[in-house]
Amino acid sequence: LGFVDQDNPMAFSNFGTMWSSVRGAYCKDYVAVPFNEIEVLVKDCDGRDIGKTNFKDYIMGVAYGEVSDKHDDYVKSEMVAALSYALARRNNYTKVPTITMKSGNCDQVYCSMAKGCSSMKSNLACGGFSCTSYYPGLNYSFYHGAAGDALAQKYSRLYDEASQFLLVKDGHVFSAGYVSSVQNRWYEMASSGMSFTQIMQETYGPEGAELVRCENLDNPGNSSTNNSTAIADN
Repeated sequence: LGFVDQDNPMAFSNFGTMWSSVRGAYCKDYVAVPFNEIEVLVKDCDGRDIGKTNFKDYIMGVAYGEVSDKHDDYVKSEMVAALSYALARRNNYTKVPTITMKSGNCDQVYCSMAKGCSSMKSNLACGGFSCTSYYPGLNYSFYHGAAGDALAQKYSRLYDEASQFLLVKDGHVFSAGYVSSVQNRWYEMASSGMSFTQIMQETYGPEGAELVRCENLDNPGNSSTNNSTAIADN
């Protein structure tokens, strides 16, 4: 699989066709609009509307809710997997610019970095037990506090790096599923010195997925932080 260039951790060499580079601000062969034009309609596990936010805020919130603040390459691994999964979920990549995701263990845990989040049991069954939905704010149980400005800025920077990559397979966005044991392995791999690009290839390469880099060479639109909006409470 790929091995990181120690002088440039955003680049990695390849054997065969594991990696490809696409010119442009987004992977136009797979997603019809740039990521900064995607809005996410967030629902709870029972399908009730929670609010709407932009894609960057959503992926930052998923990483915050699911892995919190740990090794940078661990967080970026989470972000690449999370954004690929979100776009593949229910074929969302064909429905842009507005996609729908459920906040909870029924889809992904979205935790607003501005407001924090709290959880409530759902009526939906997840593998024989009730799913848990997560809502912005601290109105329910098991709350996760709001992130400070420094952490939010760090996550914004990590997203700008991670969002240059997408997992694809057979011409479609790959549904990069993951569970806690996989996430724990990502942390171990990142702590041992592996880059997030290596981690993604080691995890999903055996499933036939390719890690595609969508280089933003022409304009800064995909990296803009000016479009970040806080999700509204329901």
